[in-house]
Amino acid sequence: MLVTTMLALGVGAGCGGDDDNDTPATAKSATTSTTVAEAEPKTIQVDKTVWWAGFTIEVQEAGFEATGGGSEGGTLTVEGLYENRQPDNAVLSQSDVSLEVKGEAITPQLADLPSVPPDGTARGSLEFFLEDPFDPAGTVLVFGTPDTNQSRVPLGEGDAETFEPVELDVTGTVTVSDIKVDLTGGTLEASYEPNKEGTLILRLIVDMVYQGDSAGGALLGATQFSVATPDGTDAVGQALAADDLVAEAAAPNVPFEGLGISFEVDEPGTGDYVLTYTADATDESGQIDFTV
Repeated sequence: MLVTTMLALGVGAGCGGDDDNDTPATAKSATTSTTVAEAEPKTIQVDKTVWWAGFTIEVQEAGFEATGGGSEGGTLTVEGLYENRQPDNAVLSQSDVSLEVKGEAITPQLADLPSVPPDGTARGSLEFFLEDPFDPAGTVLVFGTPDTNQSRVPLGEGDAETFEPVELDVTGTVTVSDIKVDLTGGTLEASYEPNKEGTLILRLIVDMVYQGDSAGGALLGATQFSVATPDGTDAVGQALAADDLVAEAAAPNVPFEGLGISFEVDEPGTGDYVLTYTADATDESGQIDFTV
């Protein structure tokens, strides 16, 4: 900012008494300048990746710009890429994000979070008003509330804290009361629901077919499945993902492929499991062992 002040300096009449040729002295001006330095925007490269609520989020950079004009604050803008791993269009909720500065949680003032199609990626930004000067050390971008499995991104030094989804190579086959179940794969990732801190979602993928000859067929449902977990507890199948199995009426020899069944299990979620399928019509059951 350039501030300019004009000073008029009067100079008395020239000497020389009665000389008619004396020329009156003219007013002279002097210019003084004072420069007020503007704070330069501060940009840091973050380049850290986390997973949250069906998104892969690459936090790329954070830029702080002081408001100026005597204000003691400024705006921190965090830029990133959001990849949607869900089967439908999705938008990350602004209310799921905060900035932790020296232990204090600050909510974003503005958010430009895009609607992202399945398997698509789009750029988004978050803006926070902070005190000046901005110090990346001790500043953490947080996805999730304290009662969830948070993903945490230090803007300064330090690794991100997050649970990376795991693709499972698990297989097996069992036939119960003319219902054939083929386990073909699965995933293990964090739950992002409230009050589920420390809970993971084991999602198994199965193919099923009723091989009997009853005209009424058979009913297939998520609750017919359960898993014995590595910590000794049992979990019953649920329809948690949008495309999970809820209930299907199966006609004879009509296959159902790629059915998802979800189970809530405790961290760390690794070890030996036993998948049990129980047919409602006969109450008979069969098992498939697998390891995560």
